[in-house]
Amino acid sequence: MFKKIAEDILLYFKRVNNLRFCILRISNCYGPSFSFEKKQGIIGVAASSILAGRQISLVAEGKQVRDFVHAKDVAELCGLIHLSGEEGVIINVGTGIGLSMLDVVRSIASELKIHPTLKLLPSRTFDVERNVLDSTKANRLFGWTAKKTFEEGVREICQVFVRRNMTPEE
Repeated sequence: MFKKIAEDILLYFKRVNNLRFCILRISNCYGPSFSFEKKQGIIGVAASSILAGRQISLVAEGKQVRDFVHAKDVAELCGLIHLSGEEGVIINVGTGIGLSMLDVVRSIASELKIHPTLKLLPSRTFDVERNVLDSTKANRLFGWTAKKTFEEGVREICQVFVRRNMTPEE
């Protein structure tokens, strides 16, 4: 709701004051340069928890579905937008591929070759069941499509974790 209000305010200032902007609605962005210490995002949290042998709790029994886009793909789109001079557009940024939280954790565990301890919790009334973005507009306007597969991204992040010997306590 607050994001929509912010978008409406920007659109208003575009009309009134000719404000220049582009709004990117980015799905779950991830990458190896993200700070794993902040414990934000399922990928970093799951990888650090698996390596530390900590239990991972998943609401909705891990059935919630999300779209994951690699930071390099997002950066590429930002560059394309900047070079195009396009302004005043609102663009979804994702892969269009939905993965359940359980599948995400299993992919990370498989890459790390560690069997995680999972606690599957029931759904909560306020949780969104599915959020997968359609990035057709980004492709139409800028020729952009996410290139890095989720499997490639997870492999890259797990290698960083192992190389740094990351655990949540560090």
